[in-house]
Amino acid sequence: MQTLSSAKNVWQQTMKSRAADKPRQDYVDSLRGLAVLVMVCWHTASGWLEPELQQGFVWANLLALGGLAAPLFLLIVGVSIQLRFSSEASAPKQPFSVHGALVKRGAFILLLGYLLRFQMWFIDVSIASRPRTWKFYLPILLAFALALTGLSKKSKSSKQIFLYLGFAIFFFFHGYARLYAFYPHRLYPLLRVDILQTIGLSLILIGSVHQLRSSITLSLGIASLLLLIAPFSNNVLPGFLPEPIAAYLGHWSEQNQHASLAMFPISPWFAYVLLGLVLGNWWRNPKTKAMSLACIAGLFLAYVISEDRRFIYNLLQVAPNLIEVIRALHRLAWALALGGFLYLADLFLPKTTFVLRRFGKSSLLVYWLHLSFAFGKGARLFKPVLSYQDWLEKALLLTLILLALAIAKQELSRHFARARRKTSKAS
Repeated sequence: MQTLSSAKNVWQQTMKSRAADKPRQDYVDSLRGLAVLVMVCWHTASGWLEPELQQGFVWANLLALGGLAAPLFLLIVGVSIQLRFSSEASAPKQPFSVHGALVKRGAFILLLGYLLRFQMWFIDVSIASRPRTWKFYLPILLAFALALTGLSKKSKSSKQIFLYLGFAIFFFFHGYARLYAFYPHRLYPLLRVDILQTIGLSLILIGSVHQLRSSITLSLGIASLLLLIAPFSNNVLPGFLPEPIAAYLGHWSEQNQHASLAMFPISPWFAYVLLGLVLGNWWRNPKTKAMSLACIAGLFLAYVISEDRRFIYNLLQVAPNLIEVIRALHRLAWALALGGFLYLADLFLPKTTFVLRRFGKSSLLVYWLHLSFAFGKGARLFKPVLSYQDWLEKALLLTLILLALAIAKQELSRHFARARRKTSKAS
């Protein structure tokens, strides 16, 4: 008994020392990297597989797996905000400077979402080679360049930011008006609200309303409301609102002219960022025992709250407006399980999560690049995909290419950071 007791004490001391030495962000990067891999897996499957393969048991499991990617990303956005504020709490900055940086970063990411849509269309249909199209694509590209420069880290004064944004707005209106004259059916798809727009708007809202980050009760209350009202938006939207604005609020049925622009509206998707804020409150100071229990509890809850369970199915028949609440709880349970597992893996076997951390630290780059290979012109390099084995081999090849690019980007960033430090010391 004494030997067992001493062994237990040694093990507990080892866990405490490792947890104290380990950077607490590592497992968050690993979880974000896992979400990246799930996203690449799902997008390549839906973009490459022939229609006759998109059915059956394997496809159903891929569909369920793919449904975790976006919720995980948005939950991690909320967690990352809390980690950022906790790390900067002791910095000699004014409180509002951190919130202002969050708003600025949100606007930057929101614009990137629209740029990504425009870029994919610009490349996929070879717009530059068509006559007179420069009349709209040059003003639009100039507008993006001005806006992103104004919102970049180099722009420090408010006057400088507003000057850049003022000129950008002018060129946006001019360019998109010209585009509508050339291709009226293409304007709305370019204004679709995808996950980058939702992440950007979420950062803007949290940076503007400080209480969302500091009040768990307020975050949970608004998240619950957004999840409950989501099923009703189909009946009231777009209403009198312009569709590009209504797309930020909720889903609606397809119109006769085009599909709904709302892919990731704030109802229900902003709720996941708010739940991430609540989760981040706990993950700021993770404890090994608590994370271990969370992993087990998360797996149990994910099994119990699944829509496939008979009592959940019966509940949704009686109260169909609870569908988004059930889905959010199910996905949050998976986040607890995966977060706990990756925390332990990063703590005791850090080499096993090397790839996930690399993907997590370059998630925006990987997201940007993989879409062209999954749905754009780059998909021609991998199609046709006539079997699941063929898809798996090609998806693995694309994953390795993206991993190499992610590592190269991080190494270049480190190289330039070291060069700047040397230059600053020399001066």
